[in-house]
Amino acid sequence: MPIEGTIGKVDDLALAELQDRLQWFVNLRWIAAGAVAVAALLLWGILTASTLVVPLMSIAAAIASYNLLFWMLAKRLSGRRDVFGTVFTANAQISVDLVVLTILLHFVGGAGNPFYLYYVFHVTIAGILLSPRATYLQATWAAVLFGALVGLEYSGTWPPVVLPRFLGARPYGDPLSVTVLLVAFVSTVYVVAYLVTSITGQLRTREREIVALNEALRTREEQLRTAYERLAETERFKSEYMRKVGHELRAPLSAAQSLLSTILAGLAGTLPEKARALLQRVYARNQELLALVGDLLVLARLREPKTQPGRGPVDPGEIARRAVDLFGSEAERKGVVLAATIPSDLPAVAVDRDEMEQIFSNLISNAIKYTLQGGKVRLELSPANGWLRVVVADTGIGITQKDLPRIFDEFFRTEQARELVTEGTGLGLAIVKEIIDAHGGKIEVDSVLGRGTTFTALLPAAARGSVPRESKYLSIVA
Repeated sequence: MPIEGTIGKVDDLALAELQDRLQWFVNLRWIAAGAVAVAALLLWGILTASTLVVPLMSIAAAIASYNLLFWMLAKRLSGRRDVFGTVFTANAQISVDLVVLTILLHFVGGAGNPFYLYYVFHVTIAGILLSPRATYLQATWAAVLFGALVGLEYSGTWPPVVLPRFLGARPYGDPLSVTVLLVAFVSTVYVVAYLVTSITGQLRTREREIVALNEALRTREEQLRTAYERLAETERFKSEYMRKVGHELRAPLSAAQSLLSTILAGLAGTLPEKARALLQRVYARNQELLALVGDLLVLARLREPKTQPGRGPVDPGEIARRAVDLFGSEAERKGVVLAATIPSDLPAVAVDRDEMEQIFSNLISNAIKYTLQGGKVRLELSPANGWLRVVVADTGIGITQKDLPRIFDEFFRTEQARELVTEGTGLGLAIVKEIIDAHGGKIEVDSVLGRGTTFTALLPAAARGSVPRESKYLSIVA
């Protein structure tokens, strides 16, 4: 919100900027004092104008003296919310400089010296640092001082010190030329004041808009961070709940499954055929529940905060071979060809071994499950510029384009999958996605309904090297 000052008004942002510029203006004035002293010595040396040395050196000493006062004021005001003091000091600096500039001009040729353009410089500085009203007041003050200088010198009341023409000073001409000089000067300082204040005002407006936008973005960021923390906390409670429920369910389900196995094995006596058929259906359903609980526990474990202990480099080829051996008999029993190609120069990956096994197991088992007899499932591993590429492709039932965006959702199964295989938790691909995301990898799926599906996963390679193989390629066909 704007804060009233002695001349015009400034807001908090402009106040901080003005205090920074006070010190900058003081530093410029030290240079000006030195320049005046050097000019006095040069004029003395070139023109032997000893009469100019005293007044010019006096002006240089005066500039240094009041600049020391302004330096102390700038130090005192820095970082303080003293609007009156800051605005007053800024205006006082420019006003005093204009007075000293007028006196200096008189001793170096009078109003005819081209250095009178330094009035414009001060008006420009006022337009940058001060409010529009203060800028126009300083422009008026410059016009009054320059007009008084011209009037005093032209009337002979305060005759100018005439310097050689090569220094730019020239005697006054007729009244018309003096009038033109004054009109040109006054119009120049006011035009400059208008232009500078207009441009500076627009820049300050944009600056305030940027500051407001930054504040809005910061507020929005805080809101998003709070929402994310709440979401993460909710997810943590959800995972913890899933884990607790899973553990509570798994024990009685495992016990029930063990009892059913004992009964179906005939250890509790001979069963009527109808009773056996019913118990086998119960056994199958119970097995589905156990699989669901197991997947829920895996998913809950993956979503728990980890310090990632034990994630050392593992050999993906070794785990892939074990997965092929594990599911080879299932593929053969179903009449599906399972082929795997594993190069010897695969990079090691820094993952948990069990999680890597989950990736291969879920992708391969799904591919076999949804591929009809006579079809083919292909597993291919390859290095890819610092990544391990895992491709699992099948010639199975495929996925519709409508279902592809949801394929990694929890408990989601396509209509075609449910028709072909009634049992299934719908969590396998969600687990695969969770593992790959946790390792900074990515997975994509490409499918055509009735023609097959291809999953392509990328996992970042471990920091160094690869794991050696006995042969360049290992090709397995089950």
